[in-house]
Amino acid sequence: MPDRHAIPRVWEPGELDSPGLRLLGVIHSERRRAPIWEAPSGGPVDAGLVRHRDLAALVYPGALRVDALDLDDVRAHHRRLESMLQRETVVPAPYGVAFRGEKEVVRFLREQYTELGDALVFVEGRWEFRLHLTPEEPDFPEALALDLATHVYAELRKLAHAAVPFPRGEPRAFSSAFLVDRVGTRGFLERVEELGAEHSDLALDATGPWPPYDFVRIRLEAP
Repeated sequence: MPDRHAIPRVWEPGELDSPGLRLLGVIHSERRRAPIWEAPSGGPVDAGLVRHRDLAALVYPGALRVDALDLDDVRAHHRRLESMLQRETVVPAPYGVAFRGEKEVVRFLREQYTELGDALVFVEGRWEFRLHLTPEEPDFPEALALDLATHVYAELRKLAHAAVPFPRGEPRAFSSAFLVDRVGTRGFLERVEELGAEHSDLALDATGPWPPYDFVRIRLEAP
């Protein structure tokens, strides 16, 4: 796995000797003139682009099917996505989506061109933050915790382009995802701190930025 600050390089068609291509996400093709990542000296190229019109699929070599879940492989997939997120807008793909070759990738981009284009417009210049609210005391009244969580959610929703509540899971009183403009990140996080200070009975934990996993979907069946 290349580090986040490696000098980029893109593989050329036919350069990858792989049983398949794993989909990392979709980006704007016309904005990606520079390469992606530099391969380790003397090693294989790590990732590249397959273009169709103004869309490009970011792919890397990998098996078409995985018999057993490899957590290191999953983490590497998400690290690649997070690295790309620092550079530009990306519609992220879930781990495990794979194609036999470039022709299949182009077919995917062509068949879902409108949906993928709309998804890129929706997340353009934005990324995801997740917020978890947990009572500081285990015997904190549930109804009060939910009331406070509702207030916090409403306040942060004002600063987000979109928001998605998550199903509740103990011990958290509330969890949600917010799609935040990159230029508004500081204001959003400052408001989280202010709300945490106002509601000291709740621990507010904001994580991110993440790729916008909870606001777009790439749905495919494995080949």
